[in-house]
This record gives sequence, C-alpha cells and structure tokens, in this order.
Amino acid sequence: MPLFTVTTPFNIDLEFSLAAFHKRMFAWLIDLLVVFIYSYVMLFFIYDNVIDGFHWRQQTEDKLSTLLSLFTVSIPVMLYHLICEIFMNGRSPGKWFLGIKVMNREGASATLSQLLLRWILCIPNYFLIIITWAYNPSVLLGIVMILGI
Repeated sequence: MPLFTVTTPFNIDLEFSLAAFHKRMFAWLIDLLVVFIYSYVMLFFIYDNVIDGFHWRQQTEDKLSTLLSLFTVSIPVMLYHLICEIFMNGRSPGKWFLGIKVMNREGASATLSQLLLRWILCIPNYFLIIITWAYNPSVLLGIVMILGI
C-alpha cells in the first residue's frame, strides 16, 4: 500500500497510507447509488405528484417540469460531493462507509477552499448527468449556466 509522508515542523515524519483504488471505486459506487436513489425518489414520487396533482396548461407544465428537474435533481446531484465533504469533514457517505476521507498535503482535514477547488476540478465526473438531460436543451442550458457561475 503506498504511503504518503508528511514532515512536521518538529522534524517528525508522519506516514499516511493512501486509499487503495478498490476502496475509492467502491466509495464512488456507493455515492452513485445514493445519488440514483435520490434522483429516483425525486423524479418518480415528488416530481410526478406535483406535475400530475394540478391541471396546468401545457406551456406552464413544460416550464414547471424544467424548473423542478433543475432545482430538485440536477443542482443537488451536482453539489452532492461538495456539500457532503464540507459537512461530513471530508467524507461522503461512500467514503465514510469505507473509512477514507479527503485530506490536504499536511495530513489535516481539507479546507473549504481546497474542497471547492477539488469539486470544480471534478466537474467532468458529472458528464453522465449532462448526457442524461441532453435530450432537453433548456435543462442542458441551465446546467451549463450554473457550471459557468
């Protein structure tokens, strides 16, 4: 197992073992499962009940459908890792389950700016989400606008 060595100001070397690939992969799969369950519940229980519960005009229903899918599914899914790592001290549910966490080079918990930078650089991981919503250009445009912000 690869080790990461940190030298403290007192000339003491601390060694941390890096998480193995399989642990990272299983943590990612657990997080993906959490995201899919959340998306499924929001789309097929909450979302359908709001749309079908009232008699909307077709144009209003299309706009409401786009807004609901953007604000109840797309944005929370894209912010999932950032929010989890901020509030769970560098862990997401998958990382917590497998006992790994995000740390900085000094061996301490990552700061907010480090977590934010990590999240921005991991945006290509959301490629599948963008492909999922690509059939509706207005949703794709909203996602691109939010990513641009």
